[in-house]
Amino acid sequence: MQRRAFLKGCTAALSLASHESRAADTPTSAALDAGFRNPPTSAHPKTWWHWMNGNITASGITADLEAMRRVGLAGFQIFNVGSRTPKGPVAFFSPEWLQLTAHAIKEADRLGLEFAMHNCPGWSSSGGPWITPE
Repeated sequence: MQRRAFLKGCTAALSLASHESRAADTPTSAALDAGFRNPPTSAHPKTWWHWMNGNITASGITADLEAMRRVGLAGFQIFNVGSRTPKGPVAFFSPEWLQLTAHAIKEADRLGLEFAMHNCPGWSSSGGPWITPE
């Protein structure tokens, strides 16, 4: 019987402490309004950034990233696309492509943008030599 009373008391105390903690963490109406009008960077949108079949340049990367920053994006995910797009001068995963990717990483860091990258050329990891045009 004493054990049951002890457990009920502990449960009630934890419940009360939890409720008080949530109440202390609840933002005021003014704080909610301020956060809505000027959201933190963590709440800003991010975008997919399609690199279209090797049609990329260092100056184009810089211009795109500066535009993303200017309009308020928090980051991007590079997605290499090759289907039905005229081939550009930079082959996927070539030394030049790697240099341009490193340039994008440095520029993202300079601009405070989050960098992410899709893991292969193709939709949902489905691209590869085993997929024939037929």
